[in-house]
Amino acid sequence: MFDTVKELELHKEYFFEVFYREGDSGYAATLHLTPELIKFKVTSERDFSLSWDATEARCDDHRNVFFLKGLYCVGIKSSVINHTPYVGLKEIEFTVESVIFCPSEPPENGFFESIDIASSTVNEWVGYTTTQQKIFEASYKREDVEPLLVEFSTPANEHDEIGVRYNATFRQSHLLYEHGFTFPPSLFYLMGSGERVADPFLIYVRIFNLLAFLTGAEPSVQSVTLNYDLYGYSQKGYLYCINSSLKPKGSDVYAMFPLGKDPRFDDWGIAPFPMSSFALYFSPDSDLPDLLEKYVKYRSMGNVEDRLLGYFRLLEKHCYNRKYYLPEDLFVRFSRLAKGWVKGNSSLSAKQIKSFEGGLKRFNGQKYNTEKCLSDFLSSLPEPIKKGLGVTKDLLTEICTLRNNITHANKYNIEEDKLHLFAAHVHHLLIFAILEKLGVVLADVANITNRLRSY
Repeated sequence: MFDTVKELELHKEYFFEVFYREGDSGYAATLHLTPELIKFKVTSERDFSLSWDATEARCDDHRNVFFLKGLYCVGIKSSVINHTPYVGLKEIEFTVESVIFCPSEPPENGFFESIDIASSTVNEWVGYTTTQQKIFEASYKREDVEPLLVEFSTPANEHDEIGVRYNATFRQSHLLYEHGFTFPPSLFYLMGSGERVADPFLIYVRIFNLLAFLTGAEPSVQSVTLNYDLYGYSQKGYLYCINSSLKPKGSDVYAMFPLGKDPRFDDWGIAPFPMSSFALYFSPDSDLPDLLEKYVKYRSMGNVEDRLLGYFRLLEKHCYNRKYYLPEDLFVRFSRLAKGWVKGNSSLSAKQIKSFEGGLKRFNGQKYNTEKCLSDFLSSLPEPIKKGLGVTKDLLTEICTLRNNITHANKYNIEEDKLHLFAAHVHHLLIFAILEKLGVVLADVANITNRLRSY
């Protein structure tokens, strides 16, 4: 099968018989790719140095090259087949986080130039735009559509760009009596050059999580193409990773926050997603990628209590507002007096006194508890959003009490429907907190409250 594979699609299963190499030595191996699990196994009668703590590997089948990342050892087996002469068998097996497949030679410098993500979720997020209408009209008139094939392109950071483009294909067959034109969209990311080129899988995960947040559902991705230059010729590689988004979905395939750029029919009443938000998200020092990675992980949890605690933890961190009991100058004087009194009236060591002083400093900045911080955030939201969410301060008190009971393993009784409702309320507040961090003007997107899902 591996002789005929030229590209990898995330919903398909592949099995490759490959060779793992160390220096001039090669060892038989297998690489099994499925949407649920990726496995890599090396088997040989000769010893090799690949060990349980390996995190990366490279293998090939004489023609194609595979770069494996995120290795995790799941089994090692060593046995003796024959004593005289000695013949042994060594086998090691890993699960793999991601595979980069190059159907010929890999990039000469190891760098990929851009990523193209083909996803039906991107189609839903972009919607029906005036650009698409212009492409329809130009193709009907047999005019050049090339200048129309970019929906948008905007800086992701100082060196990179992100956008959506259309992949135009004309087809004509006299034998099949058909003639047609297709231009499905793909989300692209142009990477910087030289030492700044990022790991394609890392970029893909960041795009996936952002898309998962904006659409309100786990994206359905069909393929991830990696473009690179090889001796002056354009080449394509492919990224393969676990793709749980292929599980059956419900009928709610609408995007929570659509792109909204030049819609053909503007019936959402929601401002377009700001282009400047991409630069905030992909900035090298941004904490948003880590935030959205945790958010997507919590959202995928099956246990409602785990989701509630996860959402609450992220919301609490965003809303935290340090307020001091004593002004800094007054606290310094108080701390000095307290430190002197403790030193003269207790048997505490210098290290313990220093720890006591640090505890005082932390306590002085905790005038506002979590409930107060969340209440202030709720009050800061535009009135239409507060009305749409239906969260009151009394409800916040109930939610905070429940969260404390769950966290400290206290006894509590709550109906399952109410528990799900509380989790949804915290989730919806968190969504607007994240939008705020992305630089979205909340007053312009109040109608998103009508598109929020109840989980």
